[in-house]
Amino acid sequence: MATVTVRFVFPAVSAEGAAFWIIRTAPISLSDFLWSKFWTGLVPVLLLTEILIVAGNELLGVDPFLKRMSAVAIVFMAFALVGLASGLGARYPRFAADNPSQVAGSYGGVAFMVLAVLFIIVMIVLLGWPSSIYLFAQFRNRALTGREEVAIAVMFIAAAAVSVATFVVGMRTGVRALQEMDRTPS
Repeated sequence: MATVTVRFVFPAVSAEGAAFWIIRTAPISLSDFLWSKFWTGLVPVLLLTEILIVAGNELLGVDPFLKRMSAVAIVFMAFALVGLASGLGARYPRFAADNPSQVAGSYGGVAFMVLAVLFIIVMIVLLGWPSSIYLFAQFRNRALTGREEVAIAVMFIAAAAVSVATFVVGMRTGVRALQEMDRTPS
């Protein structure tokens, strides 16, 4: 998901190239412009990854609880990574780039990939640990204890919170960067 977003979502603002001045003078706000880039990137990324996770889980015969958990996690992660890519793409545009690969390989693209990998590692920890508790209980044919259920719920809530925070910070950073770019020097 991170590689797809760095290749297709991150360069979305830079893809306007030298014609970006038209966007700046258009009767839409730069915030609306960035949100349009976000939604344009989110739909294919979410569809692609959701289809892959559902099909993969079905083919592997994954436990129904873990199927649902991973499908929901992918939604949160898609919002977070596409929001981060859109925001950082607006923060570090390269309007002079000849193709999107140059934009993805720029300082901003590398910064996005580092942050995306860190985000994914955090999500693996926050979702993997409670999933292992659940699987160990299933393997031993015992019910989860109340303490385990609370720990699992807290970790899932923490994963959702990290995803939402990543999404919000990424988009706010991008909107702020575009608005600062729009200001004329005094």
